[in-house]
Amino acid sequence: MRSAIQYANGQNIVTDHPDESYDISDPRYPTPDKIDSEAEVGVYLNGFVDGVAHLLGRFKEPVWFIDRDFEPLPSSIEENSKSQITNSKSQILNKLRTPELQIIEKIRENPTKSVQSVSNERQFAECCEAKKSKLQRELQDFKVLIIPSYGLSGVDTSAILEWRLRKYVEEGGVVVCLTQKYGDEFEFLPGTVTGYGANEDQSCWQNAGYIDEYHPIMAGQDSANLDANADGYFTQWGDAKVILRRVKNQQPMLIMYKYGKGYVVACTLYTDWGYGHSHWSTDETNLIRDLITWAKQPTLEALPETKPNGTITTKLQITNYKSQTAEKVVIKVIDPDKKPLPPYTLDLTPALAPGQIMELTLNSSNISSLSSLNKIGIYKIDYELQDNAGNTIQPQSAGSQFAISEHHIAENRIEGYKIWAVANENTVKGAKVAYTIFIKNDTERTW
Repeated sequence: MRSAIQYANGQNIVTDHPDESYDISDPRYPTPDKIDSEAEVGVYLNGFVDGVAHLLGRFKEPVWFIDRDFEPLPSSIEENSKSQITNSKSQILNKLRTPELQIIEKIRENPTKSVQSVSNERQFAECCEAKKSKLQRELQDFKVLIIPSYGLSGVDTSAILEWRLRKYVEEGGVVVCLTQKYGDEFEFLPGTVTGYGANEDQSCWQNAGYIDEYHPIMAGQDSANLDANADGYFTQWGDAKVILRRVKNQQPMLIMYKYGKGYVVACTLYTDWGYGHSHWSTDETNLIRDLITWAKQPTLEALPETKPNGTITTKLQITNYKSQTAEKVVIKVIDPDKKPLPPYTLDLTPALAPGQIMELTLNSSNISSLSSLNKIGIYKIDYELQDNAGNTIQPQSAGSQFAISEHHIAENRIEGYKIWAVANENTVKGAKVAYTIFIKNDTERTW
């Protein structure tokens, strides 16, 4: 079966891969993907797309696809046509290139000129209607946008595409970017990021990185040191928070920074490729799992946290969006692997009228699902509103989050002098090789 990227331009542009010790054979994924046109997570349709979809499918996280112009694929494609989505993505992409949509794209890029060029007002109106019906979702509808490994290779670095991505983050979106072929491809991201990519640097898989600064996305780690597929590192990262560093040279391998109302998370992991080639660890899958869970929360704030089997106190804000008064709320705790725990029903006193908001304080003593939790990672608390008879008046809605964590950090910081070299990956036999040599002083003394 051809991978998703093979359909992006009618050919497979991913002729390379991050781990040169493995053959680039057909991937075999241990879990199915979950494709849903109403998903909150979008996957950029370039690079190892299928790997991302199957990896998130491990945690029952649905995804939908974003084309190379940062436009969601048509949501008019029904979910029951999954075989078409999986095996015939070329048909989907061809629908984005109808004559009507080509005109729409011109209008979007240059409204004044394009509108004037459409002399027939009726044709212009039909084009707008075509955009409304075929492109029902906007990029901003997705809480998270994942750029797969090698996802920025060959991408048109036009100003309008950079603007679309920047606007998405500025307005509250979260971009998660995995490793790229070359480090300068990271410069496409909003902010100031550059470094070395997978074709410019290679790392050991075992003990590849360590937690330098704790963040809730590291809640699922049972050690400060991670076994992970990671090639590349960052050399410029502005004021970004450095969460993971490479063991071999202490350079950043996972950074996070706020940009406008949203966030950018960039890393040099290629877990998406490894997931289809039996070359992945629970360290990195748990990291991706908790990263996406955290990125989907509405406030992106720090989370309440406790140790395994500890007590937890957290807030849950509930809103009645329906026209009927709610008298009961069903608390639904979901563990890091997206497995629901036994629900717990509370009477609402006073009742929650339509349009009202109420904040509840939940803790281990009054909610049985919050006691004796020992699985590390980020938990979700959803809620359902009911009437006095226990009939559902508002289905399950997203609520809050909390973390169970061992809070590991920086156990493998190596003091001293570091030296390493980088060279071009491909060199003609007999030719001179130019190396860039780096020396880093990780001591308190001037050298």
